[in-house]
Amino acid sequence: MREEYKRKVEISGKKFKEFFTKHGYNLIGFCEFCFENTFIFETAEEAAKAHQEFEKKNNTLVGWWYGKEDFQRSLDHFQQNYWEIPVIWFNEKPQVDMK
Repeated sequence: MREEYKRKVEISGKKFKEFFTKHGYNLIGFCEFCFENTFIFETAEEAAKAHQEFEKKNNTLVGWWYGKEDFQRSLDHFQQNYWEIPVIWFNEKPQVDMK
């Protein structure tokens, strides 16, 4: 089950990466955090801009919107207190990272 779930996150992440790239955004990571799609951008400003455009204004996507630093703090806190979350980070070769 765990491998199936990680694969599902990877497939979903790639689809969202394509979507955001098409719209001029640089999605650097993706996961399902607290059962919600979680979109990770390099900065909190880019995350807020994407959130405004795709959730608040158009209601196209619903989820958590993070800059990298804020996401890492939230992820570390959550995983120390609850359970591990698979995160896909987009770089030269996408990979699923389990912390």
